[in-house]
Amino acid sequence: MRSIYVLLIRALRRVARAIGFLRFLERHRHKRLFLYLRSLFAVYDAEDMARLDLPWWTFSATKYLEDFLRERGGETEVFEYGPGASTVWLAKRVRRVVYVEHDERFARTVERLVEGRSNVRGIFARPIQRRREDIICPSGREGYESLDFVDYVAAIRAAGGPFDLIVIDGRARASCLQEATAHLKPDGAILFDNSRRKRYQAAIRESSLSTSRFRGLTPGLPYREETTILTSALDT
Repeated sequence: MRSIYVLLIRALRRVARAIGFLRFLERHRHKRLFLYLRSLFAVYDAEDMARLDLPWWTFSATKYLEDFLRERGGETEVFEYGPGASTVWLAKRVRRVVYVEHDERFARTVERLVEGRSNVRGIFARPIQRRREDIICPSGREGYESLDFVDYVAAIRAAGGPFDLIVIDGRARASCLQEATAHLKPDGAILFDNSRRKRYQAAIRESSLSTSRFRGLTPGLPYREETTILTSALDT
C-alpha cells in the first residue's frame, strides 16, 4: 500500500507542478497549512524536503527544537542516527553535524544533499548478517531480522562527542537510545522520532530521561505522528 501511495502522490505532483499549484502553495508556505499541503507532495523525497527546509519530524517538535537551537546561538554539536532532509535543516542552524547511515544508496543521496557544507560529516556503517540468536543490536523493521546494527549504533563513540543534540530516526532505535545517553551533554536533548510505535515504548520508559511528546501533523505524511524529546530530569 505504501508504494502505491507514493506512486500516486508523485503522479499528482507532476500534475500539480504543471498547473502551478505547487508554486501557489510555496508562495504561501509561511502558513503552516499551506506548507503541510505542499510537503505531502514530497513524500519519501529527501531532496524535495530539503528544498522546503523541512525535517521529517512533527511540526510541533521542529518548532521546539528550533527554539532549543536558537538559545545556543549556533554553537550546537549534533549527532544523527538516520540522516536525510533533517541533516540539511540542522546544518543551517548548528556548528557541526555528524551522521551515520546504513544504506549505501541513500548514503550517496545524503552526500549530494550536504555537498559543500563543511560542518557535516557522514559515517557509513553497514549492518552485519548474523544468526538471530547472535544479534546484539537488532532492528524491528520487517525484513531486517537477520541484520545486526552493532557498528551503526557504536558509530557515535568515535564522532567527537559529547553532543548537545542526538537525533534517533534510523535503524535499531532502542539500541541507539541506550548508547546515546552516554554521549549526551548534561543539558542536551535526544530527539526520538516515530515514538508512538509500540516497539520503542519500553526503551523510552527505561531511559530514565524526562520525555516531552509532540503529536500532530508531520511533513510528507497524511496522518498524525509523534516525535519525543528526551532530556535529563535536571534540565526540565
